[in-house]
Amino acid sequence: GMDRGRAVHHYSEALRLGYDEFWARFNRGSAYEADGKLGQARGDLARAVELKPAHAAARELLAKVSATR
Repeated sequence: GMDRGRAVHHYSEALRLGYDEFWARFNRGSAYEADGKLGQARGDLARAVELKPAHAAARELLAKVSATR
């Protein structure tokens, strides 16, 4: 029962307030993906992978949303 819209809002606020960009983008991208908003998910996850290319979960989720059009 996660309220994904609320989660997205909180992760966006975290970015605005200067919290760790990788985690905010990875988690917001995950919430977007779970809500079927694949374009937004791709953008956040691509940036997360740029920030931490070795993070396997970020790479895997980006590959998943990139394969789904």
